[in-house]
Amino acid sequence: MIFKRTLSRINAWFKPPGQKVSGLSALMALGLMGSSGMVAQAQTAPPQTAVEWYQQAKALYTAKDYTHALQAIQEAVNGEPRNPAYLAYASHICREAGHYAEGVRYAEQAIHYNRRVPWYYAALAFNAYCNQDLPLARSACRKVLDMNPEQVGKGNYESASYYLETLKDHHYKVTWNFKPLPAMLDAGYLRLPMPTDKLPYQQLAKYEIKGVKSSKVVQIGGNDFLLVQPEEPLGQTPIEYTLEVNVQVQTYRTLLAKYLGHELPHDPLPPDVLPYLKADTKTTLDGPEIQDVARGAKSDNPLETVINILWWLKQHITYVPDSFKDSEEAIERGYGDCGAFSTMFASLCRVDGIPARQVWGITKASTEFAPPGHLAGHMWAEFYLVGVGWVPVEPQRPSSIGFPGTGRIRCGHVSPEYAPYRSMVKAITKPFGTYTPAYEELALLPSPNGTAGSEATNKGEDNTPDAGAEALPTAGPATPNSNTAVPPQ
Repeated sequence: MIFKRTLSRINAWFKPPGQKVSGLSALMALGLMGSSGMVAQAQTAPPQTAVEWYQQAKALYTAKDYTHALQAIQEAVNGEPRNPAYLAYASHICREAGHYAEGVRYAEQAIHYNRRVPWYYAALAFNAYCNQDLPLARSACRKVLDMNPEQVGKGNYESASYYLETLKDHHYKVTWNFKPLPAMLDAGYLRLPMPTDKLPYQQLAKYEIKGVKSSKVVQIGGNDFLLVQPEEPLGQTPIEYTLEVNVQVQTYRTLLAKYLGHELPHDPLPPDVLPYLKADTKTTLDGPEIQDVARGAKSDNPLETVINILWWLKQHITYVPDSFKDSEEAIERGYGDCGAFSTMFASLCRVDGIPARQVWGITKASTEFAPPGHLAGHMWAEFYLVGVGWVPVEPQRPSSIGFPGTGRIRCGHVSPEYAPYRSMVKAITKPFGTYTPAYEELALLPSPNGTAGSEATNKGEDNTPDAGAEALPTAGPATPNSNTAVPPQ
């Protein structure tokens, strides 16, 4: 797998007619530059006409050779620049290849030449969403939802509904009802995770606990906990733990833009970030597989390195809800759950000199992972960039860099200063099997961070405190069943 390409090389490979690839969309493609060309090489005679290039693009797309599929569809567009079917299919491939800005442009051109094809609007909506163009994503998603689901495609319709929901601010009320068990206690106390407060995208509005002798908020390893002494005899008095949390739509797009130029920040890492460059029990660093992948992903630009890692994970790791020993094992076998994805991501970043950590929280999920009206445990990650701070990312989805979404609540991170965090979270979740907290959505409270869809700002402090855990009940893949605008077959 060849990772290293300069922006000029990307422009040479992926230059749509009359426009240069640049910015975050260009960087998103870095991890795909080494895609195999075996399918393209198997054809003895190169296509001659636009329709032949279009057919080859479809074949390459089916073979998941998105690099050459994009090249082929661009040839088709060059041959017939006003053919809306070719333009729309180019947008479709761009979405899969990570060229979201170009996908937006192709979809807009397709709609310009033919406004009557419903799935063109889905292509526009999903590329705009992944490009973090929030106003355009909202308007395009609403357009899709105004259409007949059968005409636009059921999967596209459901995905548009999902994306539009994540583009709204939310005020959650979350309730745990349980009886404490001995396995949950540490020296007679129960440590309950609390949602992280004062983030650019999340604030703890209030909390309340009933059925306990005493409780107080403590901070351990950068994470907030509610330290609780249960009533005795243990296990007879139920505990009701209620939280209210504001979660806002947020994008770090402007902050990350400083890593797209030629002059990168070179200030030293803060001392409190350095521990997140070291190995721990799950986040191993010295295995041959990890070293090999990290070496291939390494770039002079740390943001490019992160993107390379995300695309490698997307191409080589399959989501399977299963336990794992450590990140080396997960990489060797090629599959894992959300905990494995976040741990592999943290390991690869750390090997390449980028501080990273696993994050644990609760999220909306399908009924496979939580009953209706309940939230499921989930893991994602954060990485640290000088001049930006901690940046949230969903390791299963490259487009999520600095775009945390509003369907989840961040509760804490795996901290080197408090290694038992994993065990603590595991202890309060495992005894309940499929136990998950109930939730409801309340009227929005005034946001201290501005209006919906705002961008994160850096004020010389951490943009995010912390979160994480190991093999916990998980919320499944980080995307809906159909997250690419699919053309009718």
